[in-house]
Amino acid sequence: MLFALFMLLAVSIAVPGTQAAIAPYLQAPTQTSIHVCWQSASLLPPVVRFGTETPDRSVTGVSDQLSAGVVWHDVHLTGLAPGTVYAYRCIQGADSSAVFTFATPPSASVKTGHIRFAIISDSQEYAAQSSMVVDSMRAMMTRLWGNDLARSVGVVIHCGDICSSGAVLSQYQSQYFSSMAPVSANVPFMVSIGNHEAESDYYYRYMRYGEFGGPRGDRFYSFRYGRLQFIALNTNGKYRDDVQIAWLDSVCAAAESDDDVDWIFTYGHHPALSETWPDGNTPYTETRVLTTLAKYAKATLHMAGHTHAYERGAMKDASVHTLIFGGAGGALDRWRGYTNQTDEAVISRSHDHHGYALVDVDLAAGSYTFRAFSLGSQDVTGPGLSLPNAEIDTYTAWKRRAKPQRPDAGTLPDSVDLPVALTGSAYVASRPQWSSEFQVRTAAGGYVEGGGLVADVHRDVENVYWDTGAPLFAAIDRNAGIDLTRSVLTGSAPLQPGRYHWRVRYRDVNLDWSEWSTEKTFVIRDPSASASTSDRALRFDGSAAYLEVASSLDSAVLPVKSMTVEAWVRPETLPVYGGFIGAFEDNNGAQKGWVVGNVLNHISFGLATVGAGDGDGLMTYLQDPAIAVPGRWYHVAAVYDGAQMRLYINGIHAASSNVQSGDILYDPASTFTIGAYRDANELTPFKGTMDEVRLWQKALTVEELRGWMFRKVTATHPSFPSLISCWHFDQSMGSTVYDLTGNNPATNHGLGAGSGVRSTAPVGNEGAFFITQSPGLVGAAGAGVQFNPVSTMSASNNLGIYTTGTAEGPAVSADVLPVGVNARADLSWGFWEQGIVTASAALRYGSVTRSGQDAALRLLFRPNADTAWADITEHQYQDIPNAQFIVSGPMSTGLYTLGWSSATSADVSGSGETPSMVVLSPNFPNPFNPSTTIRFLLPASAEVRLVVLDVLGREVGVLVEGPMAPGVHDVQWTADVSGGTSVASGVYFCRLDARLSSGERVVQTRTMVLVH
Repeated sequence: MLFALFMLLAVSIAVPGTQAAIAPYLQAPTQTSIHVCWQSASLLPPVVRFGTETPDRSVTGVSDQLSAGVVWHDVHLTGLAPGTVYAYRCIQGADSSAVFTFATPPSASVKTGHIRFAIISDSQEYAAQSSMVVDSMRAMMTRLWGNDLARSVGVVIHCGDICSSGAVLSQYQSQYFSSMAPVSANVPFMVSIGNHEAESDYYYRYMRYGEFGGPRGDRFYSFRYGRLQFIALNTNGKYRDDVQIAWLDSVCAAAESDDDVDWIFTYGHHPALSETWPDGNTPYTETRVLTTLAKYAKATLHMAGHTHAYERGAMKDASVHTLIFGGAGGALDRWRGYTNQTDEAVISRSHDHHGYALVDVDLAAGSYTFRAFSLGSQDVTGPGLSLPNAEIDTYTAWKRRAKPQRPDAGTLPDSVDLPVALTGSAYVASRPQWSSEFQVRTAAGGYVEGGGLVADVHRDVENVYWDTGAPLFAAIDRNAGIDLTRSVLTGSAPLQPGRYHWRVRYRDVNLDWSEWSTEKTFVIRDPSASASTSDRALRFDGSAAYLEVASSLDSAVLPVKSMTVEAWVRPETLPVYGGFIGAFEDNNGAQKGWVVGNVLNHISFGLATVGAGDGDGLMTYLQDPAIAVPGRWYHVAAVYDGAQMRLYINGIHAASSNVQSGDILYDPASTFTIGAYRDANELTPFKGTMDEVRLWQKALTVEELRGWMFRKVTATHPSFPSLISCWHFDQSMGSTVYDLTGNNPATNHGLGAGSGVRSTAPVGNEGAFFITQSPGLVGAAGAGVQFNPVSTMSASNNLGIYTTGTAEGPAVSADVLPVGVNARADLSWGFWEQGIVTASAALRYGSVTRSGQDAALRLLFRPNADTAWADITEHQYQDIPNAQFIVSGPMSTGLYTLGWSSATSADVSGSGETPSMVVLSPNFPNPFNPSTTIRFLLPASAEVRLVVLDVLGREVGVLVEGPMAPGVHDVQWTADVSGGTSVASGVYFCRLDARLSSGERVVQTRTMVLVH
């Protein structure tokens, strides 16, 4: 009866906000002991009564008077049983605490169940903010694992800076202990000292880790929790020496050889590298601590603070994740707050948010899942922070390792032009891909950094860096849609004409690298020697170089009402807002003119007219829903007919709007620029290549666009009175870049002679691919259309099935027709990825008679009639009935057959390849209004829960809940909650929680932006 009452008190009283006179703080747990501490003004003996079945034990502790009226009490409970829950009460004279519970760590012999821990840092200065973080952390622990924290959570890791100044005694209570109280009475805290504690004696009298200390006592220490080895480092300047590194090495070595240790988790205050606050970079952590950890396979996560933000990355050559989460209580380090903020290659995700992280170790599965939770920032969630408690990041690591399959390096022609695409074979592994690395040398073999490497391109599947600013402050993933099996080399130094050797390797989400591929070679041609005067494009290097068509629009010839802007562009990078060509002003209420460029990773077209916003200048931006891939050629056409805007990509309709109408609204003081996003107060140079830029005072029809997009305007063509300007870029670079019409010559700003490069765009180079019959005849499942990759250029092929246009007659004499080919394809077909024959190819189709449902259609291909049909499953719909399929390649010269099949056809061999991993793809379009498509891939049958969350972490809608078959699944969200009520503009999170039939659980989250 007494035990039942004791435990009832433990459950009913030990809740946040109901503290008695004594607020206990747990620390230094072992399998058989724990320290129960608290602060008071009394010197009366501190006593703890505790027990399991009855509170039959009583222990008196010691007291340390830190100053008048400030006494720290420490009761060391010993002789405890491993993995056991105890109830306890603290007593001091007439004062007592509520009844709480704690649990001792399990024995290392226990190999089932879960060990969980939390991570926070930098709770200094703003006690109200750190209390919000801890309250949110407790709420999430309870939501995930139940109300009994002692049973469900083992320890909280705090990476230092617990107060603003370690020399000010009062701050320990006001900034740290009071904020941690909702958790610290049930779960022990373990701290690594920060710089704000300044090696104060007060800190070491509060934090008592003597039994865990190293060669310098508890200045740095290590402890076991079950099968986990924790190592706490002191990264303050006084202890950045060989003594600590030697100790770290010895502790790791002992854990590595100990069969009772599964993982090594390390933590210290100062990070190696930080993107949001580079001044916090610590060479000692980067070059000494992390390189030591890299020697040990069990070392898996290094935690730090110091920077008041969230950042996660991974060492390139070790299986160690790196974490910064110093957002517990100090003022945030914000984007745009420091001029030296740098996008670091080894950091894959950064958010300037408050929050904490949770780690769940599954002992039986030999894995752990890391999850980061955000409270946002003042801008993201509004004044006062409304505690969204939203998951922003997650990954799972496995103890049992299996390297990805060694890739093959793709074969290039004997000689190539820059930019050149290096392509590896498909990624093959049991776990999702995380990284790839391409290395290029001038000499064969001997790949050592700094030893002849001219390129070392290491990329992760994501690179969340920076945000969009006001009003949404949405995070930007600069690697969204990235193809990790492909790397584009540009003309930047030191890549010069000559022979090069290269190789590639892949890494999985467990941070295990494959073996390097075998070495391949390629030769870069000299562009100045090989490019003819009719075969040039213009490469912009992303510096301050651009073409100024007019410094004032009064001096430019521009379309008045109807217009078309078209160009072939090959971007190498995509800034937040980028421009290919524009005559505009975009400053809040002063939005006038037009611009064609990009918004985030999407090609865009912006326009302001007198018929929208009462003529006061409000731009409408159209965006291609597909993510633009750097290094790929795109034909971009922006069309306005006085009543409707339309955006076409590669001759395919991408977006339209009827918001704008009437004459185009210009600001005479604006500039007219090619190669930059440029207005009165912004200049973001374009980095990439352009060819055949044209401006029409006419809204071209889609048929006219398709008829012209592959052809150059020359003097031999008929007159085109609606053509205002045409820039070929075929002339040698001088002070002026000529407009073929003479209307708008452009002034060169900083583009040198080397900017004129050989054009690899398909414009003017007809004759690359042909098919043997009209695509309109394709219909029955399995029916085929043949095509033969040939080239009219020496070793480079411009992939494209296209027509000369209905008004221009049959194929021109320069075409090279393969045997058996008697007609060009209609333009509803086309290979829009330009490059070499061995590159992958994207095939679009239009008005084709098909069997089965569009959503069930599959593309099949085979090299000859004796080969079984192969199913190409990677595809996306953009504008039904127009679609795109990816031919996975590599393809060599020869005759191929393409065929169609509905998913229900039983007479076609090749049932489709099952995805190799769980993937939640970025939604498209994004931003969106009012609907977006969410795609996820399953490698096996799974119980799936797909939900949409708002920034408060509340479920807006459940899109999928239940068993799902393996394969690719598309789900549409129409921005409404249950019952059909529309939701407001803002940031939302799509979360996929998939539990595979194997028992493996994968949780992935994507950010979505709704703009009404």
